[in-house]
Amino acid sequence: MTVVGLIAAGPLVRSLFGHGQLAEPALLATTTTFALLLTGLLASSLNLLLARAFYAQGNTSLPVLTTLAQVTLAVAVALVSVPALGLAGIALGVVLGSWLRTLAMLFLLALRFRTDLLRELARAVLPMLPAVVTAALVAAAGLALTDRLALEGLPHNVLALLAAAGPGTLTYLLVSWLGRLPELERSRHWAGSLLKRDATARTRTT
Repeated sequence: MTVVGLIAAGPLVRSLFGHGQLAEPALLATTTTFALLLTGLLASSLNLLLARAFYAQGNTSLPVLTTLAQVTLAVAVALVSVPALGLAGIALGVVLGSWLRTLAMLFLLALRFRTDLLRELARAVLPMLPAVVTAALVAAAGLALTDRLALEGLPHNVLALLAAAGPGTLTYLLVSWLGRLPELERSRHWAGSLLKRDATARTRTT
């Protein structure tokens, strides 16, 4: 889904801010910053899960240390890159810091449980590649088709966003379902548990 978001980043930013007072350089900077932050979305999600794995072992110090390393790298990269990249330099620091923490915790967990880190990562990532690549191609095709239409401004941006994100997302879900990826089933169970939890909370309040 991050890949589809990267392809649709331009139309999304322009749909939200391209019809106001933002000039073209500001729109490009915002798009670049948003796209950079998307590349760290997976790392941020993994960090929440990996930190809980340490907490389950009664180890609270290593997650804190990796967080300190994350913040240190993020600040250092931002200080160096902001003069040249502007706002995108801050996003670059955030992303690199997030991935540093992810890799550090994965490495420490691999040492703890004596597992082959590369093999486990390949087992988790490789089955998703067909869905990711297919969704990216469909999203890029949708974006390219809208560029051929005689539309400008907000209508073009909104249509480009819908043409890239909609078919791209549906393609990813379809290929994931056909390939019986466990990620899709886990997401369904997760969404179901959230809905049940919300319904239970509303019942208690009433």
